[in-house]
Amino acid sequence: MTYLDEIKRCNPALDPWETEQLLLQLITLDVRCILEIGTHEGGSMALWKSILKPELIVTVDSGEWCGRSTYGVHFLTRSRSQNPRCQQRVRELLRGRTVDFLFIDGGHTYPEVLEDWRAYSSLVRPGGLVVFHDIQNTHPDCEVWRRWQELRDGPSYETSEIIGSGTGFGLVYV
Repeated sequence: MTYLDEIKRCNPALDPWETEQLLLQLITLDVRCILEIGTHEGGSMALWKSILKPELIVTVDSGEWCGRSTYGVHFLTRSRSQNPRCQQRVRELLRGRTVDFLFIDGGHTYPEVLEDWRAYSSLVRPGGLVVFHDIQNTHPDCEVWRRWQELRDGPSYETSEIIGSGTGFGLVYV
């Protein structure tokens, strides 16, 4: 099965092949609840909603996002994911639910990525998935790779990578 047409329609700021490979893994999970850190223009969020059909998406972005508003999606705009008030608001919106799929694509400095992991990975259920975007990004201000290497090379988690011609995904199996 191919998801390339839907990827093109939703137009996420993600490499199409890498995104399709990620979707092929995600559809094997029972994804009912998604937490997305870094919504940007909403293309990836629209794609998750279209293909995975979750009951709830909570999405956080520091920008003043004016994207698609749909039922079952809670938007926290102008919110820094590392801010304790934002973290508390995410927990309130989840109402005790665990997250099946956590997508981390917000701040790209090492401290931001580390704090997003620390603040939100504990919300992911056993058997769920945490995905980091930009693990291969070579821009000097992007340090996602540092946290990714720590997780990938450490003893605590099973991990895998999806790397094509884009900046890659790092997958952590909880």
